[in-house]
Amino acid sequence: MIKKISMAVLLSFLLLFSFAINIDSAHIIDYTITLYEGGNIEVQGNISSGPDQQVTLLVHTPGSLTGLPQSELMEHIAFIAQVKSTTNGTFLIRFTLHPKWQGQELQFNVGGTDVDEPLRKIVTIPTYPININSVENNSVRVGIDVYHLSSPAYTPDNVVNSLIEGGNTIYFKLGGRWYNLLDSRATSAEYFKKENAIDDDIVNAWQLDMWYPRNGLGAIKFDPVPLN
Repeated sequence: MIKKISMAVLLSFLLLFSFAINIDSAHIIDYTITLYEGGNIEVQGNISSGPDQQVTLLVHTPGSLTGLPQSELMEHIAFIAQVKSTTNGTFLIRFTLHPKWQGQELQFNVGGTDVDEPLRKIVTIPTYPININSVENNSVRVGIDVYHLSSPAYTPDNVVNSLIEGGNTIYFKLGGRWYNLLDSRATSAEYFKKENAIDDDIVNAWQLDMWYPRNGLGAIKFDPVPLN
């Protein structure tokens, strides 16, 4: 469970990140940062000292926070929390970024119990991606990409490129469900019934690249988007 952090504890974490030294030190082996629809973030990694260790994540604008006035400190911090590691020292922290961080650089710092030096990574937060379940009806999946039928990007050249990148797959979304247009039965309106739709688990497992929405809206990446 993620613990809520008070200002006093926050300041103590900053000192910990800056000055922690321990003879019997542990270290953060590595971690990944993955971005999902709506700014949802997953940070997953390992601490060398095993299970039941405190792991702390601090996300802020790049550079040192030491010396900033308390009144300004929170303007630079996107997230801070603490969890306990589990089997083999693994940890998972989930949180949601505010939309204001899109297009900005953020520094991720992961430390923990007896960790002398947090593992720091600086990433650029892109426009938040979309999940396949948020795609509108009257959209077609072609290869690795998905197009709304009214999108200006839905052109023969783009379709060919999508097929080359993602294989010969064509699905259509109607009534909140996806149907395989390469099915021989798809020539009849009778085919587009619930029992012939693609299973939700299969749809959720699709590995996709770009969503091209209706006219006037820009292209959006599909989640998950690895940030490191």
